Amino acid sequence: MLQIPISEVIKKIETSSGLSEAEINEQIKKKLKALDGLVSEEGAAYIVANELGVKLFEDPTSGPLKLKDLVAGMRSVEIVGKVTRVFDVRSFQREGKTNEVGSLVIEDETGRSRVVIWDERVNWIKEGKLAEGIVIRVKNGYVKASNIGGKEVHLSARSQLIFDTETEIKIGSGGVAEVKIRDIGPDQQARLIGTVVRVFPPHFYKVCPECSKKVTEADEGTRCNKHGVVEPKFAMVFSLVIDDGTESIRCTAFQNRAENLVGMSAAEAKEFGEEKALERIETKLAGKNIQIEGNIRENKAFDRIELMINNVNVNPSAKMIAQRLVNK
Repeated sequence: MLQIPISEVIKKIETSSGLSEAEINEQIKKKLKALDGLVSEEGAAYIVANELGVKLFEDPTSGPLKLKDLVAGMRSVEIVGKVTRVFDVRSFQREGKTNEVGSLVIEDETGRSRVVIWDERVNWIKEGKLAEGIVIRVKNGYVKASNIGGKEVHLSARSQLIFDTETEIKIGSGGVAEVKIRDIGPDQQARLIGTVVRVFPPHFYKVCPECSKKVTEADEGTRCNKHGVVEPKFAMVFSLVIDDGTESIRCTAFQNRAENLVGMSAAEAKEFGEEKALERIETKLAGKNIQIEGNIRENKAFDRIELMINNVNVNPSAKMIAQRLVNK
């Protein structure tokens, strides 16, 4: 089943039809009432879009899709993108057999997506063939919602992964839409400019010094799944709340992104201690305008949406800030 957040449906209708958000919401309410509970709010929004001739989904079989047009539930998709990050291969057990899974991040001029590959194809990662900077084309993939927001393209046995040496891909943060916090929903990418209204104490956890993956405690010592028993180092997770005048949202950064945000390493922050580290962070960030880009996910435990930080700019230009004030 194709899944698109209702906030995005409303945005598409607003852009294509010229109706205001209030007018669209009124039409959705009327449709819900007319159908007497036979459809959900999302279903009513889809019907309103269809009646207004608004195209919500791109045809995944008509050629390569832009990454911003991917929707969870799509099948037989074709995409093209430049590899910007490659993750370590992971092993797991299924029905008594050891399997392997690998993943990478690709980008185009409209956004980014994780691509997940299985079994024999993971050798391309081990051998260094799937590396940052190359362009790949995926055919017959299928799209799933990721655990931290955003979309993932998975390859099945009938999928193809082609090394594309002819296509030029231009990427940049401009491909991720800048939105208001009130307009965002789960399972999307967003770029926000807002004021830091609250910071939380950093927390620390042990990771492998070789691959930076989380480690576990075992009888023989601290163990990494890939590198065995290791002498761990500490990584940092840090959260803050930003407000853009429409609403506020909690944002969380891990490891390098957290260190870049707070302006100190995990080791330095841990040495300072929670109270002094928090004091320094508040001095640096509280009340400051920042630009954040990341994936929106739903935190069901607290019934809220949160942003998982991919990129942050703690010194956005005066032009960005002025535009934000104008938009308010």
